[in-house]
Amino acid sequence: MLQAACTISAPAASSSANCTCPKGQSSCSDQCVDLTRDALHCGSCGNACSPGSTCVNSTCAVACPPAMTVCGSTCADVSSHPLHCGACNNACGPGLTCVNGACVANCPPGSSLCAGTCVQLANDNLHCGACTNQCVNGQACINGGCVTRCPSGSSACGGTCVSLASDNVHCGACGVACAPGTVCVNSACVVRCPTGSRLCSGTCVQTASDNLNCGTCNNPCAIHERCVNGACVLA
Repeated sequence: MLQAACTISAPAASSSANCTCPKGQSSCSDQCVDLTRDALHCGSCGNACSPGSTCVNSTCAVACPPAMTVCGSTCADVSSHPLHCGACNNACGPGLTCVNGACVANCPPGSSLCAGTCVQLANDNLHCGACTNQCVNGQACINGGCVTRCPSGSSACGGTCVSLASDNVHCGACGVACAPGTVCVNSACVVRCPTGSRLCSGTCVQTASDNLNCGTCNNPCAIHERCVNGACVLA
């Protein structure tokens, strides 16, 4: 309530009094009030606004909290309200949403709005992991991170190109390290065989003399033959 006591003045030959108010205020019940924003005298003397409303430009309106705007009988956050985007009654159309007071494209699940365009942050080289995070030359966006662009047959692990088929630190997948005594063969960690032997069916064998794996794995010699220097000969 914006009131001030008025100045009472009366002519000497008269018993009637006049209430004089400052410019822009009106006299209501011997009080000077601003009819444009006084909740008890809104627009005219005695016109009180109801609880929960306030006087704005001589009209009773909803009393909104800070950062909210009165739009008709509703308090709206014009930075994000789809019906009052940027200003009251500025509704966003189909497929649009209100972001920072502007109607922008409503991106599908799994994508994000960057510079007015829907992008996949997981694999977009210009917006990798976050908007405007651009990968430099020689890098590619993989799973939201900029990694070295690897040649065919290799993969980027920790910023380095490796062969998942034979790398002991990244065997079959990034970060899968083979235990001591094993080696990565065809993307699997297997027993490391000593020099001159070969892993056949999970066992290290001398293919130069092994009758079941003569010269190569699973090449058995016939009866009455034996393996000599990797070849089956008559015993």
